[in-house]
Amino acid sequence: GSHAKHWVGVDRAVRAGAPDRLDALADVFRLPFRDASFDCVLCTQVLEHVARPPALFEEARRVLRPGGRLILSAPQYNPLHEEPHDYFRYTRYGLSALAGDAGFEVAVLRQLGGAPAVVGQAVVWHLNWVRRLPLLGIGLSAGLNAAIAWAALRADAPLRRWGAGAVSDTLGWLLVARRSM
Repeated sequence: GSHAKHWVGVDRAVRAGAPDRLDALADVFRLPFRDASFDCVLCTQVLEHVARPPALFEEARRVLRPGGRLILSAPQYNPLHEEPHDYFRYTRYGLSALAGDAGFEVAVLRQLGGAPAVVGQAVVWHLNWVRRLPLLGIGLSAGLNAAIAWAALRADAPLRRWGAGAVSDTLGWLLVARRSM
């Protein structure tokens, strides 16, 4: 279950899709909240679209209470998307450095998928042309994507345990960091 009693949804002023619940459109570098307003900031798969990543970490720190948590996910592997606003990919070392430089203590830094998941995602992304086939394209694409994703994810955990592929190959990272006092 959720421990959150209240949450605020924020998105950038120019966004790809409409979220289910949105409280504000804002500039990620100047959020419309007082200092130390929140216990937690959740930022998922956004960092690659931010031209100045250190500024995002600094703004998250500003709106967090001392001891508050930043929960963030970011890709290490991902084809270009939402162009031209797709700027960076992240390693565990880059995320650790960004968090540390902004005054966070890293509590968790977890790999999100291994080499099989990376290969599966690459195949799915590069088969997107199948959608354009007359008549059967959309259904065939959906079926292929589901089968490839299922196989890749099914193989991912055991192959990572056995050391298959490069251990550092990953779709991305989950970072949980605590705002220092």
